Amino acid sequence: MQSATPGPGGSSSIRRLEAKGSVVVTQKDQVVTGETAVFDTKTNLITMLGGVVLTQCGNVVRGDRLLVDMTTGVSRIESDSGKVQFLSDQSGQGCGSSTSGSKIPLPTPAPPINPNNINYL
Repeated sequence: MQSATPGPGGSSSIRRLEAKGSVVVTQKDQVVTGETAVFDTKTNLITMLGGVVLTQCGNVVRGDRLLVDMTTGVSRIESDSGKVQFLSDQSGQGCGSSTSGSKIPLPTPAPPINPNNINYL
């Protein structure tokens, strides 16, 4: 894969990064899946679209969009139908517990990212 050539000003800075097709983002104990992810470097905002599923420990939230403000750390899940689904793990075991209990299954991991599905703008 070739790197992008610098623009007219002589620098190559990425303004927007898109990933399409079964996107998986993992951070610590959180996993988010969706069909598309867009990172706007100017606004420092990440938007995930298309059947978004956020899991943390045994808790699951589902919606159509996830917006994450990387400056403030504030996240928001939205749904076109007005209904966001939330399933809470009531076992009280928390993250990383090795004792058995009823856990909400994590979404099936997506295949590795294909560099051909990433658009650099």
